[in-house]
Amino acid sequence: EENSAGPTDEDLGQITEVIESALDEAIYWRLVRRGLATGGYSQSYCWERDASKPLRHARHYLKVTQLQIKFCPDIYTMDIEFICIPEGERRKGIGKRIFKSISWMVDKLGYKRIVLHSMKASEPFWKAMGFIPVSPQNQNYPRRMYYEL
Repeated sequence: EENSAGPTDEDLGQITEVIESALDEAIYWRLVRRGLATGGYSQSYCWERDASKPLRHARHYLKVTQLQIKFCPDIYTMDIEFICIPEGERRKGIGKRIFKSISWMVDKLGYKRIVLHSMKASEPFWKAMGFIPVSPQNQNYPRRMYYEL
């Protein structure tokens, strides 16, 4: 059976509310791209603090909370393409709250897994969330990891 369900504006709004609540400030989401990917159709969304100013440039790249995820409904998979919690915001439960919101939404959509590429410093966090390395013997980073729903 083919799954064509992507997130609704309500689903995306729920993730936005979680991020806004964690940071106590306005966050905006936008569609970054849509098109064909391996396994079929995909959509990528990005959450940023100011929708009018893209944050992915040298000065701000790792200084603000950002999230970019890709939905691949044809293969029942969501890919966390990019997530950044700045140093000063870490260890406050923000990442955990964001992940719980994302995993709840993709489970509701009927997806089977969440995948990402983890940096070495963030791997303990992702393991604590239940992610498993695709190739445990591979010690190179970024390291592909998955979470089964």
